[in-house]
Amino acid sequence: MRKIALFFLIGFIYLVFPRTSFAALIFEDNFDQYSNGSFPSKWSVYNSTCNPIWKVETGILKIKNAPGCVTHLIPNTSNWQTPLDDYVAEFDVRFISGIDRHVSYRINPNIPFIRVLHFIIPSGFALDTDNQNYLTNIVKGYQNNVTYHFKVIVTSERITIYESNGNTADLVLTRDIFFTNPLPPGMIGLGSSPGGGSGMTETWFDNVKVTTIDNSLDVPLLKQTDPLWADDIYDSAGLWTTESPTIGRWGCAITSAAMVLNYHKINKLPDGTLLNPGTLNSYLKSTPDGYVRNGLTNWQAITVMATNAKPQNPYFNFNSLEFAWGNDNLSDLQGDIDNNIPNILEVDMPNGGSHFVVARGVDDEEVIINDPAFDRTDLAEYSNSYKSTRRFVPSNSDLSYMMFVVDPQVDISLKDGLGNTIGNVAMESPIEDPLGLLNNSSGPLKVVHFSKPETDNFVVEISSTSTNVYQLDGYVYDENGEVKLFSNKGFVNSGNSDMFGIDFDKSNINNISINNPQNTLQSLISDLDILMQLGHFTNNGSYISIRNILNNSQRMLLENPNVSKRLLVNLKKILMDGEKDGIDEFASQYLVEQITLLLSAL
Repeated sequence: MRKIALFFLIGFIYLVFPRTSFAALIFEDNFDQYSNGSFPSKWSVYNSTCNPIWKVETGILKIKNAPGCVTHLIPNTSNWQTPLDDYVAEFDVRFISGIDRHVSYRINPNIPFIRVLHFIIPSGFALDTDNQNYLTNIVKGYQNNVTYHFKVIVTSERITIYESNGNTADLVLTRDIFFTNPLPPGMIGLGSSPGGGSGMTETWFDNVKVTTIDNSLDVPLLKQTDPLWADDIYDSAGLWTTESPTIGRWGCAITSAAMVLNYHKINKLPDGTLLNPGTLNSYLKSTPDGYVRNGLTNWQAITVMATNAKPQNPYFNFNSLEFAWGNDNLSDLQGDIDNNIPNILEVDMPNGGSHFVVARGVDDEEVIINDPAFDRTDLAEYSNSYKSTRRFVPSNSDLSYMMFVVDPQVDISLKDGLGNTIGNVAMESPIEDPLGLLNNSSGPLKVVHFSKPETDNFVVEISSTSTNVYQLDGYVYDENGEVKLFSNKGFVNSGNSDMFGIDFDKSNINNISINNPQNTLQSLISDLDILMQLGHFTNNGSYISIRNILNNSQRMLLENPNVSKRLLVNLKKILMDGEKDGIDEFASQYLVEQITLLLSAL
């Protein structure tokens, strides 16, 4: 059976219900408990000019009345005892015959006072103003024998009306424009008034519900455990777990992102596919920059996706959702919520590791959340705290962006053409199993990021106070969201930093270049020595053999370059074929990659 809900909020409710951002039930009636032909006992007839018959049939409230017969039903005093200032009302109404029926968005029988929202067939709806003239007519083309769902938010100074699917408000009226004085407290009512000469009117109502106003943002709740996508393989989760490498176990970040995207009316991917955690995961896996190394979400890739999906999402009123990192400052979070910007929060799990949830409201310093993994509605289970935020801000600005990711044991800095250190450095914890049952073998990553760089020459510096190996991954975007990727491995120590030059052209990805540190045979020999020092060789003979080959290649470089190259080619083949004992996989792979780069430069 189709059901209707009416929601209403009031001042006295805070005396009855604990203060919360969640809607509290005030009154409801779905008419299912009444026998056929009976009058609904939760209601009373108010201000009728005739003797109409209200009756319930098959769980639906029906009214049929003749021209000139005006009638209202209001909740009786045992079910709605105190007039209220603010409330939300939802209801289903089916127009059967006639041209006029109404919902009273504010009735106070003690004054008396009544304000009515008229639904007129076939035009639309009209609203009473202070002098009870029609304030405005909104053409909607309502039809008989069609069920419509409405949500009406009423305060003493404003009325907001949502039709059927709860999307953008059809009408917003403010006291400054439409009401001479604030509305007195009251309640809702159902009615019918066919008017002279309009013929018999019949109207059906169902599922009336009245609640307090929920001041939090209406962010749709999605679960990573939803069976529609829970078993989909999450990114490359098989690299860090052999059991349950699925969205249901590891997909809190993308599920949180999908909630925020849907809230901003981005409901489809660029190809028109419906956007949900499963399809977003597939999209990110299909793009070279969607995920970072060990399953971390590249938030900037989501920004680019949102921009490219604009043509598929006509109700998204901006060009993009600009990504920005945020802090743990509650007042900043409150400011975003007040500006209709839900935040993705990074929280510590009770069993260790990090988890992502969506903040959709703040009430008395209590953060109201949508949790993609658990049935939790606030941060109480997360020590009432969060570490950082991920923000998607509606924007029409450019998409230029730089992000560089490196291992946590080394230091990273980004400098502009004047040598000034720019950007923000953050530590990204590894993605975790929220249940705490599966381990992620990947460690954290250090990230430096910088939004909207101007055309300039930049330098990324990798340094360390001790000898450490590193892998640097770079993601450089021009203003159109086109990306250039690069990756490099190397060693740094207290006397040796690696510098990477970035020639950045904001307007054209094809003019952006990344200059790696100069790769020479001498630097490769030095790297080999460090690999030996760090214990990547278990056989001293293998180390000496490889070093002799590199020394000979270096010696022959000036005398006979072709011989030098052949020595390197043969060494690369030996390493790739696994013909050297006593060298671990990391060292072997590293040497192959560096020899390949060196050969391309010789």
